[in-house]
Amino acid sequence: MVRLFKRERGEIVTAILEGALGGAKKTHIMHRANLNHRMVDKYIQMLLDAGFIVKCNDPDRGVLYKTTEKGREFLRLGRQFYERLKL
Repeated sequence: MVRLFKRERGEIVTAILEGALGGAKKTHIMHRANLNHRMVDKYIQMLLDAGFIVKCNDPDRGVLYKTTEKGREFLRLGRQFYERLKL
């Protein structure tokens, strides 16, 4: 499938936050959001700086990224917004 348009940031951010809800490695987030390594690094840093995700060290799984309460609130508000558009 060929994409004829760029995805909006909100779509990418949503995919990353949803992918990291239970804690996820960077590669899982890359696949979930369909991003390359350079782009996922950029978005992860942006979300870390904004407090939407945190970086955790899991003794069994290694470095994980988890969606924070602030990130979950962003997802809830986004869902409410799109639900209201479905008039």
